[in-house]
Amino acid sequence: MSLEAEKHSNTVVHTKTAGQYLRQGNPSSAISELRLALAVEPDSPDANHLLGIALSETGKWSEADVAFRAALQKRSSDPQIHFNFGVFLGRQEDWQGAARELRTTLAIRPGYPQAHCFLGSALARLGDAQGSANEFKLARELGTCQEQSARQ
Repeated sequence: MSLEAEKHSNTVVHTKTAGQYLRQGNPSSAISELRLALAVEPDSPDANHLLGIALSETGKWSEADVAFRAALQKRSSDPQIHFNFGVFLGRQEDWQGAARELRTTLAIRPGYPQAHCFLGSALARLGDAQGSANEFKLARELGTCQEQSARQ
């Protein structure tokens, strides 16, 4: 195995382990694993994406923002990164940014009910009642949408 392939393999292992920690509700251990992954492969979009999620769960907002942006710089067509960045921006009450990221998510993956749901929340916060109602309606038609959870 070449050195590059071995580095990538190590990054993948650390990133997958971090994902398991996140699913278990342990963002601190996930952050440790992701820092190991990024030490080997600093521009890994998967590791940066999960790092953004883990850092946001621990309240490290500015670091999370940097991680999400790094992930998007490497993989700008990934709807999941845009979605999670949009949710993150909404948690920061950056409703314009959240709406932008969620619209990008939907441009890439139109049938994503949760993106419609969270976009409905962002638009409501921006005072666009009609746009909000339209997004919630689409979300419910496509799947489930719990408006209360989207508004948190």
